Amino acid sequence: MVSQSGDYIFDVVALWLVLQLTGDIFKVGLTTATILLPPVVIGPLAGVYVDKFNRRDIILVSNIFQAIIIAGIAVLYTLGSLSFPVLLVLLFLLNAGAQFVRPSVTAVIPGIMAKEDLAAANSLFSISSSMNQIAGFGIGGLMVLLLGETVPIYYDTFTFIFAAASVVLISRSVLDVPHVTRSGIQHR
Repeated sequence: MVSQSGDYIFDVVALWLVLQLTGDIFKVGLTTATILLPPVVIGPLAGVYVDKFNRRDIILVSNIFQAIIIAGIAVLYTLGSLSFPVLLVLLFLLNAGAQFVRPSVTAVIPGIMAKEDLAAANSLFSISSSMNQIAGFGIGGLMVLLLGETVPIYYDTFTFIFAAASVVLISRSVLDVPHVTRSGIQHR
């Protein structure tokens, strides 16, 4: 949830950066399309890997990858070297990495929750994700208004680092993919 809050705050910043860099509202729309493209293109492929590899490792690598991308955007922006085409590529890569986290987390919930609590856990996850999105967009706008563009970008970088550090504390076996035998019985 922490890194997700940074994502929504950063989405606002990314659109503001494009407007600042280009002054072109069409390019803001193109940026929005670039942000929304990875779920369509990468999302279906990500689901296959989530079901084959240890989910802890996927979440960890994805968060580190995304932290590197956001840090790159932050450094390039701070140095005044961030161009619109580079930002588009980095935004695509950032959101491509995100496509591995959500299905991994969603796939883990049934394995760590009691069967009678599963519906409530899934509902809580969905509601908290939606609330995070609503709050993140509003907070992102306020952060840009009050603090400028740089602080929210670095904040998002640190949310990915925090998420990765949190995942490191989880045993690999807890988030391992259950192996299904021919009889349909799951084994860890």
